[in-house]
Amino acid sequence: MKKILLFADDRKEKAKETALSLQDWLSKKKIKAALRSSLTPLNSEELRDTDLIVSFGGDGTILRLAHSASPFGIPIFPIDLGGLGFLATSQPDQAKKALEEILKGNFKVEKRMMLETTVKKIGGSKNHSRSKTFHALNEVVLHKGGAERLLHLKMLISGEEITGYSADGLIVSTSTGSTAYSLSAGGPIVSPKLDVFVVTAICPHALSARPIVFSADEIIQLVPIRKDREFFLTFDGYKTISGKNQEITIEKSQYFCGLIFMHQDFYHNLKTKLQWAGEYKRLELGASSDRAEIQGDRWNDS
Repeated sequence: MKKILLFADDRKEKAKETALSLQDWLSKKKIKAALRSSLTPLNSEELRDTDLIVSFGGDGTILRLAHSASPFGIPIFPIDLGGLGFLATSQPDQAKKALEEILKGNFKVEKRMMLETTVKKIGGSKNHSRSKTFHALNEVVLHKGGAERLLHLKMLISGEEITGYSADGLIVSTSTGSTAYSLSAGGPIVSPKLDVFVVTAICPHALSARPIVFSADEIIQLVPIRKDREFFLTFDGYKTISGKNQEITIEKSQYFCGLIFMHQDFYHNLKTKLQWAGEYKRLELGASSDRAEIQGDRWNDS
């Protein structure tokens, strides 16, 4: 590798310290390492000759990077300096050892599916000059903003009308995004190895509205019923646009996000973050305590 880009969350002092330490370490190995702040947008010129991006932050930092890196096919190695996230698994004290292995070529890139969203006038062409296209790694959220009213829309799957929603909004996520906003809204956890769409309504006004999982080979169309009402679309939690009298088409993107995981797999991370193992151990300890009390009572009775 000739050039590595170090991308640090500027809000976290630990992120900047770790990035600076690694920059110095890489320079001693005669490897060009450019340090960039999360407050500074990455430009295409510096990305063209970049071999690897190391992120220092949480899932939000990775999501921002995915939008810039995916068109160039640059893999991202995430260092975990966030909170409850599922994308960054390597800890700061593991970074140098992990990078040693990466520099030797001992790594695999995990390709994560992304979403492509096209917003166009209802009944208009996707190739119309006024249509706009956006990409997302986690999810696309169609919502009503701060308005005190429901959002009414219908959903079509590959041209066939499936159902309608009256809700605060609708989340369309990838399997990667299934552990983010969709999970909070009651959606399922999906293995990131699956290329699927997860559709989850936000506070639906119907008990029959349940999360649905579709193949990524399908095309999802969302059409607001009240054409005169404004709606909002948020991509990966940080980019928001508004629309009116427009429909939304969501399909599998031509781009993917390449992630390098050197420590822990998805399931280990899942049970650790959600404390499944801890709950199981508490139940085991509780059962052991109950057995001890029963045995003690029997001993006293005798």
